[in-house]
Amino acid sequence: MLKLIAFILMTIDHMCWLWPHYIPYEVGFILRLICRLSFPIFAYDCVMGLRRTHSIAKYLARLGLLAVISQYAIHFAYTHWHVRDLADFVNIFFTLFAGIVFIMSLDLIIASYRSLSGKRKTEKWHIFHYGNCRLWQKLTAPTENRYVAFICLLLGLVLAICCLLLVYIFKTDYAVFGLLFIATLHFIVYKCGDFNPKLDKTALQNLIPVYLLRLACVIGVYLLLADYLLPWFGINSLMFGDVQTFVIFIPYLLPLAAKSHRPKWWVSRLLYFYYPLHLLLICYIQYLTIR
Repeated sequence: MLKLIAFILMTIDHMCWLWPHYIPYEVGFILRLICRLSFPIFAYDCVMGLRRTHSIAKYLARLGLLAVISQYAIHFAYTHWHVRDLADFVNIFFTLFAGIVFIMSLDLIIASYRSLSGKRKTEKWHIFHYGNCRLWQKLTAPTENRYVAFICLLLGLVLAICCLLLVYIFKTDYAVFGLLFIATLHFIVYKCGDFNPKLDKTALQNLIPVYLLRLACVIGVYLLLADYLLPWFGINSLMFGDVQTFVIFIPYLLPLAAKSHRPKWWVSRLLYFYYPLHLLLICYIQYLTIR
């Protein structure tokens, strides 16, 4: 249900974006502000997908394939239907793909640091058990071999930096903010056990104030850096603009999301392939109506 809601909101958002001749600016702005709630749902779905999938490698392969297919659809609409709004648009699946690799690399960094520092029993950060990825399960396992731990630490740092550079250079949808938000969900919300799907409704409601405080701190620090400090040095690509203030809706989403169930496999596949198809349809209607 959550994924279906996300795709409906995303469709409305893209309609307001690509059909300004149909939808008044004031109405479109309000709708886009509300419909930006779709990204937190997608990010949540990826965080849960990392835990639910039987194979992380296949999960990443599906995200990567859909990213390429969606980008081809965007390129087709730009070159054949002259949809100029898509000129520099890099779709969300690249951000989601990089986000999964990013949090896996952060887990590897933390696990390697624990092994190097000898703090293997520390419970401050709960390293995710990669039972659905044997390679990562071995890499994140505690080891007394400092050389292996150091190599794993370097690997994690390289992967994390590459993910940040990928979304920064290619300006993927939500870019650095998207990666940081996915990492926030992975660590602050789920890794610490706050929003566990096994908790009852009352327990979830009691955890909302703590979650609000943590999320507000993370978003506040990001806004301080991206919207106020870094622009002084001419760095503006980390900003996400006023329309991205969808974050005010997130706290009301997570208690519901934590109780959601895994969707049917065919529903999940069908909805994901809906992304490039709906973009092509919206762009084609724009092409027919304004040429």
